[in-house]
Amino acid sequence: MKVENVTFNDDLVKKMKKREFIEMHKNLFFLDRPLEDREKMLAEIYDDIKGVKFEL
Repeated sequence: MKVENVTFNDDLVKKMKKREFIEMHKNLFFLDRPLEDREKMLAEIYDDIKGVKFEL
């Protein structure tokens, strides 16, 4: 998956836990945003890659 010119390896992400993924990437990418926004964005990317769907 590619997000704002950052490419994530779907197969590797699927092997990770969400918190592990966020911790590994939060200080590497999207540094122009506040930490909270980066974490939320990474959580959404993780969910998209894992195929998690949210319903209201």
